[in-house]
Amino acid sequence: MARIRTNLSAIFLALFLFGCGASHEASLTVFHWNDFHAQNLPREVTSTDSSGAKVRYRVGGAAVLKHYLDSMRTTRPSSITLHAGDEFQGTPISSLTKGASQVRLLEEYGLDVFTFGNH
Repeated sequence: MARIRTNLSAIFLALFLFGCGASHEASLTVFHWNDFHAQNLPREVTSTDSSGAKVRYRVGGAAVLKHYLDSMRTTRPSSITLHAGDEFQGTPISSLTKGASQVRLLEEYGLDVFTFGNH
């Protein structure tokens, strides 16, 4: 009886695996951010370069984020864009426009998934 059970198990396993084709690898790039808090404009930061001199430059902002997303999507067509929330409030622009500024930017980003807040 044990031998019949073993043979039947082997046959069912072979039939089950018969329909399985070779695996095909695929890549998916996930673009994700959260806690933007309406930081639409770049911020000026100060750092020290290798010679010890202070250097000021701008970082961040909505335009930089949009440019980054657009340029990365051209080289990674299989991608998904996620935003985990906390986009609104944090600077006066969001309050003054009652969130309309952020809604407009969210539309421009081409999000696949969005949630309002993450806590």
